[in-house]
Amino acid sequence: MRYALPVVLALVFALVGCNALQTDQDRVENSLLNHPFFKSLGATSGGNRQPPTSPCDGDTTWPLGGWRSVHDPDVSYQISVQHPYATVDFHADWPCTLYVIYTDIPDTAIRDTVVKPAPEFHGTISFEFEFTGDSWELEAISPCPATFDSALGMMAIDSVEVSVRRGGRSVPYPTLHGPGLLPLDPYAYTFQPGDSVTLRLWETHAPAVEFPWTYLHGPPGHDYSPFNYDQSQGYWYGTWTINPAPQSDEARWVWFEVLDVGSALIRKTGPDRSVLWGLPYIVE
Repeated sequence: MRYALPVVLALVFALVGCNALQTDQDRVENSLLNHPFFKSLGATSGGNRQPPTSPCDGDTTWPLGGWRSVHDPDVSYQISVQHPYATVDFHADWPCTLYVIYTDIPDTAIRDTVVKPAPEFHGTISFEFEFTGDSWELEAISPCPATFDSALGMMAIDSVEVSVRRGGRSVPYPTLHGPGLLPLDPYAYTFQPGDSVTLRLWETHAPAVEFPWTYLHGPPGHDYSPFNYDQSQGYWYGTWTINPAPQSDEARWVWFEVLDVGSALIRKTGPDRSVLWGLPYIVE
């Protein structure tokens, strides 16, 4: 099945009153569409600022900044039921456009905003359900690796290490090495308001990517430090402070991104190149 996410959410209400006539596959789908991790999947960052840059030798323009406009994803999924378990594997495709503001050198009073259309970035996710009592309950979920077609073979996120500073001590969390399923009971990536989350990200890139840069994107209202690169250890590092959030934010996604800044350095409509990981998390 394939829907735009807002349409998917509208279908939830049409399904609620039909439990008596539904098959197991229908009921798994209903549970999927109602789950906060699914409903919050469209909340990707739409205001991604580019890192500070300086002109390269011979350049006559200088990128001052920019942002990416990300639209709601189209999703397609397949439900496999082997009672009492069910798996939902699906793809999400986010249309987006990168905008970069340039100034001329040496006349920095001139401004020019260049629109860089990008191919959609594509993500894959799995949900695993178990029939418990009289309902299908989500038991495990995978992170969401995603990439632009223009970045295939050029960049990859290898792993992400997470630890939390809480009560005066550092609490290690599991390191993410790939898109394997994460059990929800108990769920490893469960944070508390006020937690200071330390993040380390390892990535690889092809020689053609001269200027990689890493970001973290999450719900507004939380504090995110810029990432820096540890040359000796070969990883990016940053922090994320979990601020108190309304109840609707308790099950959300945070997104790691590695961007080829070279796609923004030159004033032309070249493609945007990024790879991302979406990590589902809970605040309680």
